[in-house]
Amino acid sequence: MKADNTLYGTGFIYFKYGKKLLEDLDSLSVLPVELKEISGSVTQIACGDFHAMALLGDGRLYAWGNNIEFNHATHSPSPIEPIEEKIAEIACGGFLSVVLTWEGKVYYWGEIGDEKVWKAKRAHVVDIRKISCGAGYVMAISREGCLYSWGANNRGQLGFGNTLEVSTPTKIPFFDGRRVVQVACGRYHSLALLSDGS
Repeated sequence: MKADNTLYGTGFIYFKYGKKLLEDLDSLSVLPVELKEISGSVTQIACGDFHAMALLGDGRLYAWGNNIEFNHATHSPSPIEPIEEKIAEIACGGFLSVVLTWEGKVYYWGEIGDEKVWKAKRAHVVDIRKISCGAGYVMAISREGCLYSWGANNRGQLGFGNTLEVSTPTKIPFFDGRRVVQVACGRYHSLALLSDGS
């Protein structure tokens, strides 16, 4: 993304940046290519395995790839409205898409753990201020600095000291009495930053 909020993509752009499968061999882009289908000022971007999303300053959401509404694919950025509320933050991981509203609600769709969610589903957690997601799992920080996670846990990425899948947002006890200020997710691992810098 450039300073003027235009969006560019590079690399082997099969689905991620909008090319069709049959065009793949000719779609390798070693230089940035502007995604002109997006009209407006982009403020946030997120990429999953075969899909991407872009949030615009006016609240519109664009998505492309094969996980727009899980059972639908589009090969160029298209506006979508997964929920009626205004979106504050977006995240993608694996075949999963997550959005956070300005009211602190979390919605998701795609593959989360062993579940396939066809349309946006609201998570049973409130007052969230930050989100991140990996391949099939979500991390969410509450306004009080508590860290919640749910979804796939085959590598212990949820932070509960085991590898059991968790189907609903659950507070991670390890961080009790501490304030989490930032979280980041990889495919099978997670990182949390605390208010004391640790």
